[in-house]
Amino acid sequence: MTASLDIREVTQSNFGDLERLFGPSGAYYGCWCMYRRLTRKRYESSSPEQRKELMCSLVDSGEVPGLLLYESGMPAGWVSIAPVEQFKGLFGAYFRKPREGSGLWTTSCFFVARNRRGNGYMGKLLEAAIEYVREKGGTGIIASPVRVGSKTDSALLFTGKVSTFKRSGFKEVEAGKSSKDRKIMILSLKK
Repeated sequence: MTASLDIREVTQSNFGDLERLFGPSGAYYGCWCMYRRLTRKRYESSSPEQRKELMCSLVDSGEVPGLLLYESGMPAGWVSIAPVEQFKGLFGAYFRKPREGSGLWTTSCFFVARNRRGNGYMGKLLEAAIEYVREKGGTGIIASPVRVGSKTDSALLFTGKVSTFKRSGFKEVEAGKSSKDRKIMILSLKK
């Protein structure tokens, strides 16, 4: 029997599903997907509880911080997708700040429930994010996925895998701080 999959925006009405998916540890080490949304200084000085409250405030303000993947009605995966201007922790670390109104978006984080990993959900979330950005009129998506090797720490996979992004049409670019394992990749959505 094949599980039914559904992908939805995170809003006030389903924020509890994001909480269930992230669990008591707030996804990765109490991050609550705020690592790239905050400056490094603000992130490091905040507690996991404060980060959760910041995510909740973001949703309460009407912002859509990302998409949830549901498997048979249960939350199974997440992708953070929003205009790059919302990610203060990105600039300087990997990307130069884009010009205002560039239409560039980013996928800063993926999270798939441990018992649902290995089902291709990261790819499904990425495809949904691409379609979402198209619908919102974005001009492209920039990301910093990692190249997976035999010694890759699974904690580094929160930004996605290079192979998944390549399958979705992303190209490696020289801009920013690519490294041997982390690549800067972009997908143009301009018509």
